[in-house]
Amino acid sequence: MQASLERYLKSKAYPKSIIRDREFLNSRKVLEGKARKLREQGEGKRPNRSRSLTTEEEEVPWQNSQLGGGTPRALLNTMWWLLTQHFGRRGRQEHHQMKVENFTLQRDDDGNEFLTFAEGPTKTRQGGVSVKTRLVTPKMFATGNEERCPAMLFKRYLGRRPGEMKKSGSFYLTVIDKPVSSVWYKKTTPMGKNTINTIMKNVKENSPLKDL
Repeated sequence: MQASLERYLKSKAYPKSIIRDREFLNSRKVLEGKARKLREQGEGKRPNRSRSLTTEEEEVPWQNSQLGGGTPRALLNTMWWLLTQHFGRRGRQEHHQMKVENFTLQRDDDGNEFLTFAEGPTKTRQGGVSVKTRLVTPKMFATGNEERCPAMLFKRYLGRRPGEMKKSGSFYLTVIDKPVSSVWYKKTTPMGKNTINTIMKNVKENSPLKDL
């Protein structure tokens, strides 16, 4: 939760860090005290249980070029990373069912560009009158950071897809590791669910995060 708040505040150009700066020392002490109490009650960290990365750890794959727009695989990894964070995509099935046409680039009244995702029915969300819809539509805003701007990276990913698949088709396509043209992804080969499921694992394995 702290990492999510930190990301949001950074996106709004808030000058302080809730994780590092002294102004938030008391809140960190309260959090640590609560964590200590839970550990005393046997609710400590479990060795094989996954956990969220800290803000500092999230920097590692960017610095290690596992995320970014420089290579086909890094760009696809980044799409997975951003869509997981901003649109709450978690399971491999949810990612696998994504289509390019589910996304829409828009601008708000102030001219800020953002991306929305139109969630369609899945095996676990079949729709119908009894299904609760999201009260707030998630949005992924442009940040102006050329290297990490979500909107810019999304458009770069679309631009690197085969011509006839820039506006439609499976969102995740198989990577061409050594492209010989501006096309970085295979037209006829959507990425499989099992491969999508290993994206974060591979990001960690190919960076200093592998020991976490």
